[in-house]
Formats: sequence, C-alpha cells, structure tokens
Amino acid sequence: IDGDDASLFGKTAFLYVVNKTVVGLCTVEVIQSAHRLLDAASSGKEVAITVSNLHRSTTPTKAILGVHQLWCHSSHRKGRVATHLVDAARSRLVYGMTVPHDMVAFSSPTVDGLTFAKKYVETETPLVYDCH
Repeated sequence: IDGDDASLFGKTAFLYVVNKTVVGLCTVEVIQSAHRLLDAASSGKEVAITVSNLHRSTTPTKAILGVHQLWCHSSHRKGRVATHLVDAARSRLVYGMTVPHDMVAFSSPTVDGLTFAKKYVETETPLVYDCH
C-alpha cells in the first residue's frame, strides 16, 4: 500500500485480534469539544430510540477523545471487545494521561452504538462530535 493511501488522516487505530483474526476495530482522534446527544426519552417521553428522534445540544462541552469508528464482529459482541478497545484508546492516545470517561465523545452513533456509549460513559446523554 502506498503510504498516502494508508493514511488515517490524524486518527489512531486500535485492533482487537483473536487467533490471528481481527474481531474489533476502534479509530480515535484528539478533539477539543463535543455536544450532548439528546433523544425524545430524555425529555420524559416514552418512545423507542431511533436515529430520527436524536438531536444534539447547542452548547459545546469540553472533550478530548473522539471515537470515530467502533466495530466488533457479531460473534464477539458480548465479549467486551468494544469496551477493551475504547479503554485502550483512553489510556494510550494522550501521552501521560488516561482520558476520563466524561471526556469521550462518539461520532454519529448508530442505535447500537448509542446503547454502547450510554453504558460506557454511564450517562443517558453521551457526547457526540463532528468528525472531519
């Protein structure tokens, strides 16, 4: 692969490998700010969460780690692969520190990604950011 084609455009990739097979991928980047992701349920209504009823706050919040992509093979979804990958990114992306959970943001999460983000950062309103 030509070096230019292999560029991650400022992102860092973490792989989870089992028996010489990649079963998880997480690409991350250093960011400055993010926004709280809100859904209709956060306003007190009982509705199923879908991508169409999600919106973000208008107030930016400080963030350090942006999770650009997070993938786990379906046969390993309950094996905490995604958790291990984001934990590795938090402890290794910024030299000399472990990024706190409340400074982790996700880019355009799917419904499953949102479920993971809420559980991982232990809030109903995780941070989201615009990736470039």
